[in-house]
Amino acid sequence: MKKLGYILLLIIGAVSMLTSCKNTGKSDLMRLIEERDSLRLVAEIQNQRYLNIEKAVNMMNATMDSIAQEENMIFVNVDGKDGVPITRQDALSNLQRYEEMMKRQHQKIEELQEELKRNVFNKEAQELIENLQSQIAIKDRQITELRQELEKKDANIAQLREQVRTQTIRINQQTETITQLDKKNQAQSKALQTQSEMLNTGYVALSTKDDLKRKGILDKKGKLVVSSMLDKNKFQKVDIRTWKEVTFSAKKVKILTNMPEGSYSLFKSGNNFQLIINNPSDFWRVSNYLVIQTD
Repeated sequence: MKKLGYILLLIIGAVSMLTSCKNTGKSDLMRLIEERDSLRLVAEIQNQRYLNIEKAVNMMNATMDSIAQEENMIFVNVDGKDGVPITRQDALSNLQRYEEMMKRQHQKIEELQEELKRNVFNKEAQELIENLQSQIAIKDRQITELRQELEKKDANIAQLREQVRTQTIRINQQTETITQLDKKNQAQSKALQTQSEMLNTGYVALSTKDDLKRKGILDKKGKLVVSSMLDKNKFQKVDIRTWKEVTFSAKKVKILTNMPEGSYSLFKSGNNFQLIINNPSDFWRVSNYLVIQTD
């Protein structure tokens, strides 16, 4: 929350310096802008990192669930009849299905690794994948050992079933660990999303001079009141990544906040005006606030 408050101060600070300074404090203003842009970039990178972790966690959950399910089926009669003892051949057939499932998991993991390589490098996600690969490698060896035992004519089915049951308990313990990690990642992701939304939220006030004064956005002399920026309820919230244009009626238009020239176009048709943002990153570069007087 402290960081969110700091970001808000950056935004308000930029507006304040614009409205109170002409030729002084330019270096401070640029520093604030650069800090805000850096925070946006960090938020985007962090968001991609959490998405990568989420994909890795989902992969681990799905793989562990599949392993547990197939392991439970190794010593189940293929006909599904209660009381009918499972044969060595039945177990070998079930084990073959288990091996085929593991091959599919290997392929899915490789595909996820390739996807992660194309995104932001994510040490945590990569470690999760490597851990999963390590677990699967152990299972591959257990499958080999189990096949060797089952191929023996005197294979002890009851003993092998107990051995697999113990392995399944370990999988359940690992799954619980993954679940806790997923909850932690979701909490971090939610906090980051809140920060990202704040960084990419614009505040628009579009009205007559008298109405802007009544709301406290303008003072008696028609100048912007910087402290009014603290009350976001006075403004319309927009997503600056997608909010590209607005059409409104006005006698004349006066853009009171300092939006960079060339970043937008203003068209008039009768009493209607249309503001089109040509370059959003440049348009919102100085401030996340847009105030337009319509008379």
